[in-house]
Amino acid sequence: MTPLERYVGQILDEKYRLERLLGQGGMGAVYLATHLGTERYVALKLIAPQFMRNQEFVESFKREARAAGRLRHPNVVDVTDFGFAHAGSESVAYLVMEYLDGCTLSDVLAEETRLPLYWVVDILEQVCAAVEEAHQQGILHRDLKPDNIWLEPNGLGGYRVKVLDFGIAKLAETAIAPPSAFAVNQNPDETPTPSTTPVAFAAAAGAAETELRRPQPAPASVLESETLLQSATQIQEDPGLTQKFDDGQQTRLLDEAAPRPTVAARPGTDARATAATAGLTRVGAILGTPLYMSPEQCRGEAIDARSDIYSLGIIAYQMLAGAPPFTGDTNSVIRAHNESQPKTLRELNGKLPKRVSRLIMSALDKDPARRPQTAIAFANAMRANADGLGALYRRAFALYSEYFPKFLKLSLVAHIPVIVATVLAVVGSLWRFQFSCFRLSGALSLDRSSQVSPRSS
Repeated sequence: MTPLERYVGQILDEKYRLERLLGQGGMGAVYLATHLGTERYVALKLIAPQFMRNQEFVESFKREARAAGRLRHPNVVDVTDFGFAHAGSESVAYLVMEYLDGCTLSDVLAEETRLPLYWVVDILEQVCAAVEEAHQQGILHRDLKPDNIWLEPNGLGGYRVKVLDFGIAKLAETAIAPPSAFAVNQNPDETPTPSTTPVAFAAAAGAAETELRRPQPAPASVLESETLLQSATQIQEDPGLTQKFDDGQQTRLLDEAAPRPTVAARPGTDARATAATAGLTRVGAILGTPLYMSPEQCRGEAIDARSDIYSLGIIAYQMLAGAPPFTGDTNSVIRAHNESQPKTLRELNGKLPKRVSRLIMSALDKDPARRPQTAIAFANAMRANADGLGALYRRAFALYSEYFPKFLKLSLVAHIPVIVATVLAVVGSLWRFQFSCFRLSGALSLDRSSQVSPRSS
């Protein structure tokens, strides 16, 4: 039994019974749980006890959990509860989410590699709708990737898309704030080590048990789509971080403030120089998944909604091309995001419309100002460029046919005065015409009678 499996069977906060472990990651684990009051299944994310020693993390957890709870959208996984409880002798934080059936987009891409354009557009529209709603509320995702996109069968032959992990990236950033930022000193031996089991929060939405039985990679490897968190200086200077990516997708935290067992600490590469680096959203720290990070995110700069647009472009590129635009070790991928131009989609998928290729490549522009400026604008442009004129005409005709009865009723109501006036005008014209004809007929009759009278006499 692993340390995380010892929680299975326990009742948390007198409300939730933990049924089984679904997955785990750098910040904790996700369990299938039963809400005792409603006997309803939920996904419960249990935050690792060591994070509770960081008071800043605790406060950030409260804020982010409330923000995630307020983010209500059909394409965002619902957060229904959060709290703090004791599990045995340990204090833990937990986050409760809806439990979903289905699989992640990464699971689909592992099987299909490339997806049909119509399916890509459908998935992207739903993801963009969720991201746009979050952006409207001032929430950036920071870690968009296929493993954070959940596909739930809708019973109609399609999928409802759910975006996972809103706010968790920001929590992760706070979770590894330097020891100088909080009062309680941590023992380096108690610093959480990167997990090598399947992704935590993606599994929260209903991962199958077989997910937990996948072969596990070596602990030192940096997974292909891991969430990376470390200082930008370390990326540039630490050769120990130049490790090949392996297959799989996982959320992982690399703590620049604590010693790592596989990489020797080097002077001059630590981001702990001042307590100012301990902000809830710190500039100078790299947070995200290297394959899907924007150039400004790779540089550790302050980011805005357009950073998420870049990640959406990478996801769209991968769905259509069969692979992300940049691959390799951590350093080369981050350098490529900043310096290299990816191959155009048309080179990799010749059947793709040129307009779609140009749009996705614009989302991957190094300059945020040249990308689509909002998620919804990106989705709308994808739909418009993916559909030819014929498809647009068909959609317009379908809409017209669907709403024609309503249009007809509205038109009748709106045009009743015009119709009445027209009828009255026509009737009046006819009456005047007939009256004119009658007068003309009478005049002719009088004329004829006047001509006949002299002859008679």
